[in-house]
Amino acid sequence: MTRAKDISKIVTDADLSGTLDVTGTVTAGGLTLAPSQVINLNSGADSFDDIFRNESENATIINARNNVRINLDSNSDSTNAEFVIGYNGTNTTTAKALSVGESGDISFYEDTGTTPKLFWDASAEILGIGTSSPADVRLTLFSGGSGTAGQLKLGFDSNDFFQIGRNDIAGAGGGNFQIKPNGGTSIFDITSGGNVGIGTSSPDEKLDVRGSLQVGVDGTTAGLIRLMDSGSVTEEATISTDANGGLIFGGNSGAGELIFRTGSSTERMRIDSSGYVTQSKLPMFNILGGAHTIAATGQTVITSSNGFDSSTEYDPDSLFNHTNGRFTAPVAGRYFFIFSIGVIFSSGYHFSYIRKNGANISSLNRNVAQDSQFQTVSIQAVLNLASGDYITAERNNNNVSGSVDGAMFCGFLLG
Repeated sequence: MTRAKDISKIVTDADLSGTLDVTGTVTAGGLTLAPSQVINLNSGADSFDDIFRNESENATIINARNNVRINLDSNSDSTNAEFVIGYNGTNTTTAKALSVGESGDISFYEDTGTTPKLFWDASAEILGIGTSSPADVRLTLFSGGSGTAGQLKLGFDSNDFFQIGRNDIAGAGGGNFQIKPNGGTSIFDITSGGNVGIGTSSPDEKLDVRGSLQVGVDGTTAGLIRLMDSGSVTEEATISTDANGGLIFGGNSGAGELIFRTGSSTERMRIDSSGYVTQSKLPMFNILGGAHTIAATGQTVITSSNGFDSSTEYDPDSLFNHTNGRFTAPVAGRYFFIFSIGVIFSSGYHFSYIRKNGANISSLNRNVAQDSQFQTVSIQAVLNLASGDYITAERNNNNVSGSVDGAMFCGFLLG
């Protein structure tokens, strides 16, 4: 093979000028010209800082110190030319740092120089980190099958950033998507099942907020929560506020009833579309006492064991105890009571009382004048009771004369 070279354009340690025709292999100092290596420049005894043409690989190769190699591959495999920066070896395909294909694809390799870990797909205009086969999204971020899942940090510096990504270990699966301020405790999680947690990494429902929740903006946008019926796309209930901060419950169709349930979905109260309120459980009672002759002096409580012979007219929750004559408040609140009794007597006095926890209440007693005809004595009271407080209806006389009839003691919770 013969090559004609203008050696005046080659700078070496040799003193060369003019044109050199080469047949076979010629070596002169640091200059070697051969058929298989058209131009081969090296620095001398070592092989660093060389430039040579490799006919077998159809490539121009630049060797630098520390085993860094640049391969200008014009068409090494007859289908895909590439530009390669490699290291650690005589063949750049075994230890690559960077390669650029003729289609424009760009690959950056991991530390072994064999697997691309940052890949630009020029035709699809997609970037993959941790994969050479990015999905059909603009950016695909994988961990590479080891360590923690792919994560991304966004911020100003190492002290002020958000960390975004999966929180699981490779192969374990089921990890959450998380957002962590400065890499600390997660403030936002999405589980593999689709539940969203704010303030918790283990949300129990589709949206689980551990903390306060604000809907709307003061003076700007009204807050509204819309609840849709599972069997209809038109029926809904809404929770919103008015201009004065009031809470509004509403619906747009159907009966539009507001139902309150507790425990195992037991209905406790209902407001129908006409505004009527019904309650399935409300503290209330109505007790009746029988007619009897006044046979002794002193205080007498309406019970079943004395002349009153009390009986239940209405007491669904058995709140009145007939043995001791007490109504006991099951919950704290404001209660309304009535004690009514007919009395006839000819001497002494007769008082009627509503008493709280065994003590008289100012103004809740009535005296009646002696009369040969029955007189009705009635006491009404609104009392604030704590849970466990008890109320009794009683009478007191100082003379054994006359009789009583038509006793009635009732009460109920106002709110």
